[in-house]
Amino acid sequence: MMIECPKCHFVQPKDRYCANCGIDMENFQAKPPPLLNRITNSPLLYVFLFVGSIAILAFIIATQPDSRIARTAKWVLSSGEDITTSEVAEEIDLSEQVESSKYITTETTKVSQVNAEKKPSTDKTPEATTTKMPETMVIEFAELPRAQLESIYSHSQILAETAEMQVMTLNKAGGVSALRELEIPVNILNGGKNISISKNPTQVFNFVYSEDDGEDYGLSFQVTYNPINAENISIDYEVFLNLKGGENLPPHNSALSGSYQFKVNSTLLLSGILPRQKLSDQASQELEQTPLSIMNTDEFTNPDAQSPSEFIILISVK
Repeated sequence: MMIECPKCHFVQPKDRYCANCGIDMENFQAKPPPLLNRITNSPLLYVFLFVGSIAILAFIIATQPDSRIARTAKWVLSSGEDITTSEVAEEIDLSEQVESSKYITTETTKVSQVNAEKKPSTDKTPEATTTKMPETMVIEFAELPRAQLESIYSHSQILAETAEMQVMTLNKAGGVSALRELEIPVNILNGGKNISISKNPTQVFNFVYSEDDGEDYGLSFQVTYNPINAENISIDYEVFLNLKGGENLPPHNSALSGSYQFKVNSTLLLSGILPRQKLSDQASQELEQTPLSIMNTDEFTNPDAQSPSEFIILISVK
């Protein structure tokens, strides 16, 4: 025979003690539930709450000065005459119609005023607010007075700095045009390009020539455009230099690379890169129509020049 524990409701074969909680089931007397539980579980409580809520709500409505009941009582007391229920109802209905018509007239006037103040907005369209992705990458090689770098620093953020070069972002888009807007004198060198990003996001610039020994000398510059979103882009670049110096000057060979993120409405500026030494006569002749022609100027190679110059590469998109 199976029995149920009166305390924990565990079902087990008949026995005096519960195998689960260990009480004496034959002598166990359950404690009466707490008073609070008995009150909250009583259906009478909810009946009283419901009736009380209805009574309170009726009292609030009756005591409001604009309620139907209050208006009826005032009208009866002030008239002092015997009236029928239909007359009272007719009077109240007429007063409510007057108040309702006043409210409708007021609200109509307010709406008309608001509509008159509103002007149709035709200036902005979805097409005008949509930010277009850049379509063109502009690479420019330039020369500027080294002293002007201080002016550029106040309008830019330095991203990296080594013994060979400096990388910064100018807080304006447009490359050389942005520098000229800041009234910084700049001279454009040969070799720059406007590149369609959709056709070829990677562009290689080879300013090199071959000598009798079969080796290539000059500058090779590769840049790759990587879109992030409509406001930010990433640029990867690689620079390879193999230069033959003039008399009593050693050759120069180096490789530089980097990857930087910047905003579309700014310009990536690379400065340095080239060594401050003159090229050999053959190199000067072969590279005359390239950015390396700066290495034949006294302002770039002579540290004691009156106005030393700096070589820069500007990368921007539009």
